[in-house]
Amino acid sequence: DLDLSRFEDAVGRYEMARALALYRGEFLPGSDESEWVLQKREAARLGLTFELHNQMAGFKERKEWRRVILLANQYLRVDPYETEVHEMRVEAARRVGTAAELGRYVAAMNSSVN
Repeated sequence: DLDLSRFEDAVGRYEMARALALYRGEFLPGSDESEWVLQKREAARLGLTFELHNQMAGFKERKEWRRVILLANQYLRVDPYETEVHEMRVEAARRVGTAAELGRYVAAMNSSVN
């Protein structure tokens, strides 16, 4: 269950560890699919993925490849089909990852586009 106000506060403060700890999937699972619920779900997902992407881009600029991988892994739990994030993770793994890690990430990227 998502405490939406605490989650929104964490995202607003760029506290991704806290936001990820609070994000447990879609808001009000099993609810009546009202327009309000759908909007809240989408806003929570977009807020989280937007900030994760921004932080990944910053870490990529600073060549902090392990952090790129860590955030990409979290991002892809929320949106497993985001091609750009898969590509960033593979790029980072090519620089600092093991062969097995790189292989898993390439396979995940390939299966996400098929």
